Amino acid sequence: MKTICLLLASIGILATVQAQQVQPFLQNPHIVNAPGTGSARPRIALVNDSVPLITWTYNGAGTPVVYVARWNGNGFNAPVPLSPSGLQVYGSLDEGGDIAAKGDTAFVTFFTGDSRSFIVRSVDGGVTWSDTVRIDHDVFEHAYTPDVAITSGGNPVVAFEGADSIMVNTGQLFCRSYDGGLTFTTEVTAHDSVNGIPCECCPPALLVQDSMVYILYRNNLNNIRNIVMTVSSDSGQTFPIVAETDQTNWLLMSCPVAGAEAFILGDSIVSVWKSGNSVYYGTANRFDGGEGSFNRIDPSVSATVIQRSPAVCGSGDTLFYVWSDRRTNNYDVYVAGSFNGVFQPSQAFIFNDTIGAAEGGTQRSPHAIYADGVLHLVYQNQSTDEVIYRRATVFSPVGIVETPAQVRPGVYPSPAGEAITISGSFAGTVDVQIYSATGALTAIFNNVNSGQQLNCANFESGMYFVQITDSEGMTHTSTFIKN
Repeated sequence: MKTICLLLASIGILATVQAQQVQPFLQNPHIVNAPGTGSARPRIALVNDSVPLITWTYNGAGTPVVYVARWNGNGFNAPVPLSPSGLQVYGSLDEGGDIAAKGDTAFVTFFTGDSRSFIVRSVDGGVTWSDTVRIDHDVFEHAYTPDVAITSGGNPVVAFEGADSIMVNTGQLFCRSYDGGLTFTTEVTAHDSVNGIPCECCPPALLVQDSMVYILYRNNLNNIRNIVMTVSSDSGQTFPIVAETDQTNWLLMSCPVAGAEAFILGDSIVSVWKSGNSVYYGTANRFDGGEGSFNRIDPSVSATVIQRSPAVCGSGDTLFYVWSDRRTNNYDVYVAGSFNGVFQPSQAFIFNDTIGAAEGGTQRSPHAIYADGVLHLVYQNQSTDEVIYRRATVFSPVGIVETPAQVRPGVYPSPAGEAITISGSFAGTVDVQIYSATGALTAIFNNVNSGQQLNCANFESGMYFVQITDSEGMTHTSTFIKN
């Protein structure tokens, strides 16, 4: 059997284990926020590995507020304010807090205009939230841009920036909780092994796996502002290992307000960042910090195109990059993916809700998470002050199916002539929707039995995507090629 991996999204197909051109088919967008609740820097996590939980900041007139909204199966529940009334939360396109989830526990971090860092917790999948807990301990006069991760035991760990009163002497700090986020240890400096000082306003990235802790931040060495990674093998007590996968040597006299994001892929730490106009990815060995290669995420685009806000996510050996750029003279958000442990992604595709003049060139601050074959995407539409959520399904195996002997619904044969047959051992009937490679709905068949043939004689030659919904409401996906 020939096996391929596909990302279903709205514009093309993301496929094969090598990075090849694809045309994704995205599901319909959902507006996450309510009018008047803002949309700055949305971030997404999954509770119970499948339910989207999205946080963002309102930073308009009046008191800024941190919000969270939870997926209810058809859309998002009304946003819930997380920051206490009257607390002057800080938020922007490029700076803010973070969100992390494991099982039914979730944590959201944020910081205030006077640079104090806080956390709140939910233990029921994002339905209710705890009181605010302060993270920092006045080691620095300013403590801001907190990034959160969760240990295997369910406790939060936090990396954040520190600075003196005039934002000159800076530090990259780490602390952890042993009681579910009720209290935090005094912060440890994570930058002592690095020549230079942390760049004063670029958010860090934090990863944790067993006793290993990884903090990635932008360094300032005589105004060379590369991303560095410091590594601890003793649960964050010391950070002796240093890696500098970013060797672009961006010379800049002031802070670019552009941090890093990172993801663990096998034995590697994959990081993404902005340098100059472009966004990059790079790799380092997760055990000894050994530096791998670094490359532009999308080298097909001119280096004069302004790119920003890259993020990375994945699972197993599947990896996705998201970012925003102005290749169309508008800010749009893009996704590109790779499979089978390949770092270089396939061709990039826009995943905006609208494209062209209607969207005003204001779609920014993307973020994403991937689990169980589903890619969850979120971004900000500045012109409408909306947080937009979209999802895409990634599935394998698909492609040429040689036998109907499978439990879940599917289709065969491929290539197909005048008909395809619904395969699988399932109860009741299924409903079938067939889409062309451009995302156009081509045919609908309802109340279909296993073994039933569906006429496709009039279909044009090419690739087709099949969405099959069973009697329990579960959706299954497949593809076939029409001769």
